[in-house]
Amino acid sequence: MFDNGSRKHHCPDNYSKEKMNFCVMKKLIFFLTFISILTSCSIMSKPDSLQQEKLFFKHLKSWEEFRIEGIIEANYKSFAFRKNIIIRKNTEAFRIDIFDSGIMGLKPSPFISVYMDSVFVLRMPQEFVFIKTDDLMFENISIIFDLEKIYAEKDQIVKNGSLVIEDSEVFFSKKMEIRKIVFPQMQIYFQYNDELEFIYIEHNNKEIANIQIDKITHENIRIQKLD
Repeated sequence: MFDNGSRKHHCPDNYSKEKMNFCVMKKLIFFLTFISILTSCSIMSKPDSLQQEKLFFKHLKSWEEFRIEGIIEANYKSFAFRKNIIIRKNTEAFRIDIFDSGIMGLKPSPFISVYMDSVFVLRMPQEFVFIKTDDLMFENISIIFDLEKIYAEKDQIVKNGSLVIEDSEVFFSKKMEIRKIVFPQMQIYFQYNDELEFIYIEHNNKEIANIQIDKITHENIRIQKLD
């Protein structure tokens, strides 16, 4: 009788302990799983950020020096044409030349040229204009050329995908390519394949020009001042 009573008395206690241990173990497993998920998320986020930084620096490097050859189509007020274009940039200057006929062959002189370093120079038929960059919107456009401002804000760009500079904003793609620059009343869009492929320019949300890029190089870019 005593033994039977003893067994009846201890079985509930053993069951309760097993149940309690199971509950504790379940909570522990849940807690460890939760911690592992948080740890894996924090570990995984670092390579993503590092990869984004690498893409950012690689892309911005391509903007330091380049020579673009292609076709520009423009339609703005009474200004409409489809011409050959060369765009050049290095660490010292920037130049655009728009030609009446093919770039190859007789190498014709451009009928429109733009040059920019510390001054902005515009040459059109029967016109030759010097403008200080500080006086116009060209100071804002210079964000493309003063890359130090963009490099300095890499953390913000990687985090937010954009950068505000005064009254302009630069937007980046998931590949950290410059995909759009927004100025007051003007937007510039960039479309890529392996390299930059198209540039679209809008004024008040209406396209006024597009550039189809046929060739782009990044080495030994020489730029001559306009005479």
